[in-house]
Amino acid sequence: MQLKVLLLSAFLLLKLLFLYIEEFVHLIRALRNGFLHLAYAINTVPDKGWPTYVYHECPNCKRISPPDRNMIYVTADIDESSKRICRYCDTVMNPKKFIIPLFGFSTQIEYKPKPVGETKPARYYATQTQFWGIDDLTEKQKAEAMEKDMSFKGKAAHITYSPGGKLFVLNQGMNGRGLRVCPTCGYTIDPSTPLKGNEHITKYKKKCKSKKLINVSLGHEFSTDIIKIALPSHEVSLAGTQDKNQDMSVLYAILEGASKALDISRDDISGCVTESRELVLFDDTSGGSGFVKYIYNNFDAVLREALNKVSGMCGCTEETSCYGCLRNYSNQHFHDMISRGLAKEYISWLLYAETDNVKNAEEKGISAKTSEVPEEIGIKTFSYEPEDTSANPDTLTQLEALRDDTDDESIKRGLEKLIAAAADGNFENPITDSKLPTSEKDIWPELFWGRSRVALFTPGTENQYKILKKYNWYCYMIGENINAELVMSHIRKEE
Repeated sequence: MQLKVLLLSAFLLLKLLFLYIEEFVHLIRALRNGFLHLAYAINTVPDKGWPTYVYHECPNCKRISPPDRNMIYVTADIDESSKRICRYCDTVMNPKKFIIPLFGFSTQIEYKPKPVGETKPARYYATQTQFWGIDDLTEKQKAEAMEKDMSFKGKAAHITYSPGGKLFVLNQGMNGRGLRVCPTCGYTIDPSTPLKGNEHITKYKKKCKSKKLINVSLGHEFSTDIIKIALPSHEVSLAGTQDKNQDMSVLYAILEGASKALDISRDDISGCVTESRELVLFDDTSGGSGFVKYIYNNFDAVLREALNKVSGMCGCTEETSCYGCLRNYSNQHFHDMISRGLAKEYISWLLYAETDNVKNAEEKGISAKTSEVPEEIGIKTFSYEPEDTSANPDTLTQLEALRDDTDDESIKRGLEKLIAAAADGNFENPITDSKLPTSEKDIWPELFWGRSRVALFTPGTENQYKILKKYNWYCYMIGENINAELVMSHIRKEE
């Protein structure tokens, strides 16, 4: 029965109802006049397949990496070389499939619906929404899109509004197990259910000729108004919050603040956190309702009310959260991950703390007397998936190769400084002769470290250097005045 409830939930996702699974059950009851119709199979159509994509899930922190735009056949094997590294915890992510069940669902033939009864359905919270990007905008949507820079006590933030943001809703089944689906007849079953030899009966009560069952998740794509918020980095240290998520906590504080400050129903707006730690707020209806545009135009007031929301008037302790501050019915999946205190400390820092670059340098172990003030990292982002560089020459080898290949004395002296700073460390292997695809143009650094987001440029490429500095990358020009210790402090060390 639990599997069938999940299948019905995915059907309603196709109708663009962004609700959690127990809500789907109530809706189905209403739609069927008090009788519960339980799905048996995902519909198939001759000579047509379900749109199928590959996404990635971190086995450690359970975060989801959105798929690219390339569809595959549902029966195709997943390329294991497509594994990605989780940007949050550096764990290798597992590739998985999700299908969009375009053709709907069916009960088994001669199925007789059952009365709903009075038993409350179990809760599963298997559905998540992830940001998929901003592309394919119409000319009208491009004209309506906006972006702006904001400053809070010298701390920079960047906000983008777009009427055509793409999101995808993902249902991973019970406990993230997915579903086993027959690509021939659409028969679907929970992976934990024993099935001898994969033999099964079709919805027409006939034995299926196929014994091939594929593990998939169910998904759906929709477009709506979004705002994307890039906030300055600041890690809050608070006792008892080691297993909490600061970005998620701040996200839900902002949503609650927007609801209160702008008199928007909390059910009409939602949000998610991207891999690059941007916050994405979206209208909870396909096509958009204008609510997030209102937030975009009143973001100062939203932040102030967000801080008020997590000030402690609700009565819960700082390391947790409650329905008086961050929790609500729609974010139950994340209740154990959000902390009122993390949101309060971050937003308070953002709104009221003065910046102190010299102090930041000292906190990173960089001498203020012998080093330059750390360069401010940009706040814009672009889609870039760090590649596996384990087979590349190491940092020291590539820096020495650059030094031996140049006749410019200033560049040579700069590289000598970098070589000395890198001599005692086992750093991430860098990449050369490769591009970074920013939204403005392709950028070709002399050398860069993808996971650390550090890039080196040489004289003559100042324009590319200036473009990449707008993004969340550490960018440096190679020359005799380069601060080698500062550069190497940003590059990850390998085990």
